[in-house]
Amino acid sequence: MKQYFSILPLILTASLVIAQGNKTTPPVVYEKIYLHTDRELYSPGDTLWFKSYLVSGISHKLLPGFKNIYVQLISPTGEVISNRLLLSVYGESHGDIALSDSLPEGQYTLRARTKYLENFGEGSYFHKRIRVNKPKSSLELDLQEEERPEGIEAMFFPEGGNLALNTTNYIAFKVISTDGRGIDASGVITNQQGDTITRFSARFLGMGRFTLMPKKGVRYYATIDGYPGSKQELGHILEGGYALHFKDEIRDVLFTVSRDITQTQPDTVCIEASHKGVSLLREEVAVENFTGAIRISKSRFPQGITKITLSDSHTKILAERLVFIDANYGNTVKVEADKGEYQTREKVSLYIEPLLASNDSVSSTLSISVVSEDYLGAAGMSQNIKSYLLLDSELKGAIESPALYFFDEEGITAAEKLDLLMMVQGWRSYYWDEVLKKMPEGLTGWDDAGLTISGRIKRLFRDKNVVGGKVTLTSFSPRLVAEETATDSLGRFSFTRMVLLDSAEVMITALNEKGKKRVELTNDSMRSYAKWVDTTILNQAVSKIGIPMKYYREIYLQQMAKNNFTFEKGAIILDEVTVIGSITDEDIYELTKPFYDVIPRRSYLISKADYKYKDIRGFIEGRVKSRWLDKYYAVNDRLLPRIFYVINSDFVYASRMWHDDLLSYFENIPLEKVYRIDLITIMKPSWF
Repeated sequence: MKQYFSILPLILTASLVIAQGNKTTPPVVYEKIYLHTDRELYSPGDTLWFKSYLVSGISHKLLPGFKNIYVQLISPTGEVISNRLLLSVYGESHGDIALSDSLPEGQYTLRARTKYLENFGEGSYFHKRIRVNKPKSSLELDLQEEERPEGIEAMFFPEGGNLALNTTNYIAFKVISTDGRGIDASGVITNQQGDTITRFSARFLGMGRFTLMPKKGVRYYATIDGYPGSKQELGHILEGGYALHFKDEIRDVLFTVSRDITQTQPDTVCIEASHKGVSLLREEVAVENFTGAIRISKSRFPQGITKITLSDSHTKILAERLVFIDANYGNTVKVEADKGEYQTREKVSLYIEPLLASNDSVSSTLSISVVSEDYLGAAGMSQNIKSYLLLDSELKGAIESPALYFFDEEGITAAEKLDLLMMVQGWRSYYWDEVLKKMPEGLTGWDDAGLTISGRIKRLFRDKNVVGGKVTLTSFSPRLVAEETATDSLGRFSFTRMVLLDSAEVMITALNEKGKKRVELTNDSMRSYAKWVDTTILNQAVSKIGIPMKYYREIYLQQMAKNNFTFEKGAIILDEVTVIGSITDEDIYELTKPFYDVIPRRSYLISKADYKYKDIRGFIEGRVKSRWLDKYYAVNDRLLPRIFYVINSDFVYASRMWHDDLLSYFENIPLEKVYRIDLITIMKPSWF
């Protein structure tokens, strides 16, 4: 594969000033990574394709400049199966990971980070679960209905943080099985005498909510139906406490505060809203008798998660919760297919239209993957870029099927789902609270782009540094790189921000301060990668993917069709056919698109038959029959060869002004690394 080096400048994004309350903190720069994979379910031998998006953690816009992204595929046991180093160019890059035919089945984790995000820990990394499974016949599958889980866990979350005495409280709950998935469950709230106070049932992924007005001196217990051992007390009931309620009213949001119904003294409390640490608003709410309310337009909120804090006149926090605001932003792109149904191998045309106001515009990038719906998890697409940027990366802990929260379903709307998530998983788990604790001082890795190749030069046979020595780095690839630097007072050299795709041969040569070769070069080892990752952390970050039975059937049928392929009746099996044709030099020029303007006098596409020539010099002398390498111009007492090497768009005058090692390097490049050789006529340079 033909590779290239290039030297890339780094463009830094502007720092963002984060305000919390009325206090302005030093700038905090934060970023997010999202990997768009082609699907979620794979078989051994498949290839996992992905595209990366590196965006601002504040605006979710693509980050300009260049940045390294480190991608890993991690096995269920924590072993790192594959490492990929990508260069994000203005927020975009892409890659793939080939899954071995012998890869064991299981839940694998795709993990991505930048060196800068390492400052914030594992919670800031991108995580995505994929499932690898081998084809199975019906006899190998357990088709029995899923049994009721033996163990469950029920969790209860009062809205605002605590239960308030003698007022209406909304309490959210979630019931999960031992594997962490939400289950359809119901239960009952009783008092200490066993009297039923209210019943509750899950509405989405084991989540639901109910109301309760706690009375003084009464103890309350929750029990899940069918699990008598699940009984637990609902404690922490505050006297004089406040309850905070939120309601989405399409264009506006309504906040209601309530307190003990026995209180009659008027009071004033304050509601403050902040988004990613940036204060959005601060409004006073008059509480007459035991309740007060305020309606606020959604236009005052950005899309996504907002923290709502209720405090008294002395700034004491009374209640706090997260809310999700979707100010009718909707989709910004409309995608339509030209037909509803297609035949096998039929062309599909897509019509893409931006859904913007007439005076608005947007510059964006899109990626698309087209697969059978059978290659998605049992619950459908578990994650997409919207759910990741607005939910996964904002909340701590694994979110089950986050993409489903943005779709209305029969019996429950997307707004209701999101509010349940905010009450359950968003209860005191806002990731930005941790981000804002990180100060910019001491944070490293922001300028991590490309590779760094470094080392030391010392005197030959002596451990003495070469100061001011000349070091040259050269790489042969589709784009030539030839860089020079000098050693410092410690004899060290460094080439930074080098970009290398896949693999390429690099030659480093060194001379001492007098231009002599009597030196010894030692290069530093490249960055190593961890071979294992703590699976406990990964399991806390991402949920498992359920496999639909139809996926097993589809991949099994595909394998059977491949193994049992037979020709149709009457088919004729031909022996090997050799197709003979002719192609002109002009055809080669058009097909292979060289990087210079003149049509070559002759073009040679290198084939395996040409590998008999040891290198470029042997090819030119043997097949091209050129003696140019033996004829030189005399210029200023130097011998200059009449042959010029053109490596793609870079002209390299292989002259004796270059030291012998570098000239020999180009002439001795093996033909296995060459795609095409063109002979072009160039007039003698004016400097000859």
